[in-house]
Amino acid sequence: MGKSGGILALFPAPLRPYVEVTRFHKPAGLAGFWFPYLIGLFFATTPQNTPPGPLLIQYIIILLLDGLILRSFGCAWNDAVDADVDRQVARCKGRPVARGALTRGAAVTVAVVLGVVRHVILAVPSLEVPVAAQYHAAIVTVLGLIYPFG
Repeated sequence: MGKSGGILALFPAPLRPYVEVTRFHKPAGLAGFWFPYLIGLFFATTPQNTPPGPLLIQYIIILLLDGLILRSFGCAWNDAVDADVDRQVARCKGRPVARGALTRGAAVTVAVVLGVVRHVILAVPSLEVPVAAQYHAAIVTVLGLIYPFG
C-alpha cells in the first residue's frame, strides 16, 4: 500500500494515487527539472540583456510551473510504461500502478493531460515564452516519452 501521511493526507483518499503517480508529494525531485532551466535563465540574463524585473520573475515562475508539470508528466508516463518492472523492484513496487491502486490507462491519461497542459501554458501569448523555448519544450516532451524504453 502507498504512504498516506505527509502531504498525501491533505488529499481525499480516492485522489491520492493520482498525486502519487505525479510524485507531487516528493517535491525534491523537482530540482532536477527546474534548476537547469533556472541556471540557463540566469546565464541568459547578462548586464547587457537583462529583462525587466517583473518579466524575470514571470520567467522564473513559468519555469517552476513547467518543471513541476514536466516532472509529473514524466513520472506518470514512466509508471504506466514500467509497471511490470516496478512490481519486481523493492523501491518501486509501492507505486500506484505497480500496486494496482491506479490503472495503466489512468496513468497514461494523467501523463497526456499534463503534457497537453504544459504546452498550452507555454503557448499562451501573454506569457511571452519565446517560440524557440516552445520548440525546446516539445523536444523535451518527446525525450520524456522515449525515456522509459531506454
